[in-house]
Amino acid sequence: MSKPALLIVDDEPLNITLLAELLRDRYEIRIATSGAKALDSIAKNQPDLVLLDIHMAEIDGYEVASRLRSDPTTQDIPFIFLTAKGESEAIKRGFALGAVDYITKPFNKEELQVRIENHLKTLMLRSALSKALFESRRRLDIIDRYIAYIKTSKEGIILEASERYCHYARCKKEMLIGQKVSILRHPQTPPELYIRLWETLLRGMEFSTEIENRNFVEGTNWYSVTISPEYQESGFLGGYIAFYELIDEKKMIERLSQTDALTGIYNRLKLDTLIQEEYERAVRYGFALSVLLVDIDHFKKINDTYGHQAGDAVLVEMATLMREEVRRSDSVGRWGGEEFLIVSPHTDAAQATVLAQKLRQRIALHDFGATGAHSVSIGVSQLARDMSIETLFRMADKALYKAKSEGRNRVVTL
Repeated sequence: MSKPALLIVDDEPLNITLLAELLRDRYEIRIATSGAKALDSIAKNQPDLVLLDIHMAEIDGYEVASRLRSDPTTQDIPFIFLTAKGESEAIKRGFALGAVDYITKPFNKEELQVRIENHLKTLMLRSALSKALFESRRRLDIIDRYIAYIKTSKEGIILEASERYCHYARCKKEMLIGQKVSILRHPQTPPELYIRLWETLLRGMEFSTEIENRNFVEGTNWYSVTISPEYQESGFLGGYIAFYELIDEKKMIERLSQTDALTGIYNRLKLDTLIQEEYERAVRYGFALSVLLVDIDHFKKINDTYGHQAGDAVLVEMATLMREEVRRSDSVGRWGGEEFLIVSPHTDAAQATVLAQKLRQRIALHDFGATGAHSVSIGVSQLARDMSIETLFRMADKALYKAKSEGRNRVVTL
């Protein structure tokens, strides 16, 4: 390990010799016999510490110190003034110019070594701290640019937002800071998700989910998000931090795999998953849940009379009418063939029946073009206490069968 470098600046050879003899065992000694030579030496190879005599011809110690401090490349080099005893004004002026200490002549070996060593240790600590701060800022900058996160207060006010998250949300940080985090909420996000979120966070646990947030160009983004409580040193809750991973592409693939290729609405696979999720929520929170089974009346006749291409066109038109008629909270999909399923959370049998009648009437009055008018039969069932999913669908199917057997183009609720 190399020794710290000391530059001794003095125009008295005896002082230089004495200092060099006292210090050469611990330090790499450099010498300068004038202020000009000191500045030249420092410019070529900066020392760790300068021992600077005040009284020198031409360029004195004050001038050397002033030039060191005025140059950005040398302003951080520490220097100790060498002065005679009793020169209090000189000492004051030296500190005003940035000296870290002073040593009086004649030199005391122990005092000299202790003072120099202490200042070098301080210098090393300061240098280490400076490097650590630089590295910390560099890492924070990397985190800000490459990791999407938001910090909020306990009340949900956005305190920080990373550059990466703002890139996803298509906004500037100033548009988010100070706003409630609900500014990002998508209106179609189920309220139950936020209920589960806060239940988890208030227990001091982290919460993970997939969520759709709005952005600031009239669009949305899908994220995998993990939200954690942040505690202060005192142990009290300070707020929350949420880390986001963009999953738009994943959601697009999911959407394609869960969508009926002909009609563009949910397929049977997605409906099976969705009804299971809604069933569990309804059971857990005591919400009402109803399902509507919709069947196109005499669909076989449409295919036989006009051809399968015309029948497909009717299916597409039916799906569009259903999607337009149902509420945002409802989900509609193709159950199979000419059958459709509508899942209505927070909806009892009476409300579901009203929805079914509105849908039936709109379809009955709709002009399907070349194939003319068509009608649907609808079976409605509501989830009852301790009822299984299988029983819920069996009731809906029974209601649909009853509607068809009673003449079609009607709604039956069981």
